Amino acid sequence: LSQSKTKGVDMNDKRKKDSPESKVKVALAALKNEYTISELSQQFGIRPNMISKMAILLTRIGVYTDNASC
Repeated sequence: LSQSKTKGVDMNDKRKKDSPESKVKVALAALKNEYTISELSQQFGIRPNMISKMAILLTRIGVYTDNASC
């Protein structure tokens, strides 16, 4: 017998795909410290570690710089 559900997760469900624009929006909010990463994670349904990775990437490629410290 094959089961389509494992531990309450439907294996036929598609993985959530966020648009690049929404990823940037969340990452910028994290960098601006408008909300905690935990709050952003709950609000947008994105794992906290993914938000951190996106924010780091934006910083490394130069999309976001904190001009307040200049």
